[in-house]
Amino acid sequence: MSHWYQVFDDEHVNRVTRAAARRHALGAAALGLFSGAVLVASVMGAYSIFPAVLVVAGAWGWAGAALYRYWSRIRRQVWCVKISDREVVGYDYRRKRIRIDWIAASSVDVRRDGLLITADNERRLEVPAGFPEFTALSQAVVEQAEFYVVPILIDGAPLNQVELDALFPFLGALDPDEPA
Repeated sequence: MSHWYQVFDDEHVNRVTRAAARRHALGAAALGLFSGAVLVASVMGAYSIFPAVLVVAGAWGWAGAALYRYWSRIRRQVWCVKISDREVVGYDYRRKRIRIDWIAASSVDVRRDGLLITADNERRLEVPAGFPEFTALSQAVVEQAEFYVVPILIDGAPLNQVELDALFPFLGALDPDEPA
């Protein structure tokens, strides 16, 4: 059992994510109403049933794929993160717990849009960059990752392959031979 933990949370991320999920659910409901209207109109003789079924099937196929991608992303985005010496736990907009044991962690990716922790079983926990105290949270995660020898990535590239010019473009403007 862990003897200590750090907690980082942001109710704003939770509210924004829940609102986005509601909007997309309402969009799916609107698509359902549209589908029903198209099918009823075709049955009543406004036009042939075959094109109506094709339109409805195509709309649901496209919307289903888009919703699956979107909801998969927001389900791994967390609003509360608890970091301990044994695990990292996050809670998504549904308040469902995402737990990654440091021993099972496969990578920590520090990206421009946030922090992504991936486990061996493809479980993912994503912390948005707009999180309050994002720097302190990232530092705590990176320290634990280093302790457990979890690979640290910067925008998907291993830390030892990242060039400083790419991370800090302003460093290229400084010439060490030029007087300040």
